[in-house]
Amino acid sequence: MDREKADSFNVPVYAPTLEEFREAVDADGSFRVTRLELVTGPPPAVDWPDDPAAVGRTMAKNVRSVLGVLVDAHVGTALGSELFDRLRRRAEGRAQEMMEGMRFPHGSAAYNKRKVFVHGAPEATGLAYKRQFQSDLARFLRCRAAELKRGGAVFLVCLGRTSSAAPTDQGTVRFLFGAMFQDSWDDLVGEGLMDGEKMNGFNVPVYAPTLEEFREVVDADGSFQINRLEMVTGSPPVVDHPDDPAADGRTVANNERSLLGALVDAHVGTALGGELFGRLRHRAEERAQELMEEMRFLHVVCTLSLASPRHLK
Repeated sequence: MDREKADSFNVPVYAPTLEEFREAVDADGSFRVTRLELVTGPPPAVDWPDDPAAVGRTMAKNVRSVLGVLVDAHVGTALGSELFDRLRRRAEGRAQEMMEGMRFPHGSAAYNKRKVFVHGAPEATGLAYKRQFQSDLARFLRCRAAELKRGGAVFLVCLGRTSSAAPTDQGTVRFLFGAMFQDSWDDLVGEGLMDGEKMNGFNVPVYAPTLEEFREVVDADGSFQINRLEMVTGSPPVVDHPDDPAADGRTVANNERSLLGALVDAHVGTALGGELFGRLRHRAEERAQELMEEMRFLHVVCTLSLASPRHLK
């Protein structure tokens, strides 16, 4: 085969990140994503995985089932057969390595390994959380714009963070969804009550934006105009007996469970979910005084009205 023939063939396969896949779906607009995740597939099914010849045959057949028609059309069946036969022999020579490595891990730089929240995560994870927030808020605004009559207004409140903080620095929100909550997950994994993969598969679906990030989404969507946008500091948690560490711990655990309990139970089961929030309660008791002083969360407060026709243009 001449070099020109080889140079003119390209395998039409591309492995996207979750972010790239989501961006394509969102840009098209025909569908909405209800679930999107990365999974690692099993190694190739081989009748005799310890037999290099069997591994080689399986690899060659798998690749030929995907690319055989394209290869034969490009170089002819004779050369195509020769090519896949050489692939088989190469696979035989690397059988053990291939069986160990070909689990097709669908990895991503944004994979939040050993963490359940964005605070303190890698930069790529922070950017993924930010993009998810932008996408979710934009969809929310479009839905509300379709419902709202002209002259009406929308009042929104969400957790926020200071403008100087990176996406992976969620400020005091870390007390609620990071820190003690993360440590409680680590307890269950460390004690063998839960495997690490189960923890890795859970992420707290909360992101505290800056005022600028919030404004950017509203402006980019164009459905609304901002009447007022500010950051306010909330009050500390309301506790019946604020000087009682046990009461503080129960309040923190109950607040968190009211927000995340259904998600946690669906992911790990009610028994482990109860154990997790029990650990969280004990940690909150130990840090009661600090928590009551620090858990004053920043909130983005915004009022919106429908954009005028001139504004939409």
